[in-house]
Amino acid sequence: MKKYLILFMMAALAGFTSCSDDDDTGERIVGTWILQSVAPNEIFDPTVCTFDSIVDIKGDNTLTATFYFPENECEGSTDDGTWQKTGTSSYTLDFPGFDPITGTVSYPSSDRMVFTSETNVVFTFQRQL
Repeated sequence: MKKYLILFMMAALAGFTSCSDDDDTGERIVGTWILQSVAPNEIFDPTVCTFDSIVDIKGDNTLTATFYFPENECEGSTDDGTWQKTGTSSYTLDFPGFDPITGTVSYPSSDRMVFTSETNVVFTFQRQL
């Protein structure tokens, strides 16, 4: 009987550890990100408008982007797009209204993401909490 009890406890323990809530099958890129800067900033300076330009990257390879452009008198424009992982730290982001942008992602901290395009444009994002 003691052997069966030990076997049952081991099976239960294996079941609990394999079904834990901290299993992460998603990507670190998934989340809501506030655009902090673009370099060179002649392309787009997100600090000119009062509102934050935000990209919501979802686990189903879709994204929703809201950008505020000075050329449009800082009026917001929201649309849906897609993203795809193309390598270990390489992604293609297809923002609405723009050509798809491929580049690499780095994370200088847990709440900061830097996306560097193949043309060396650097987008810096802060995770929205």
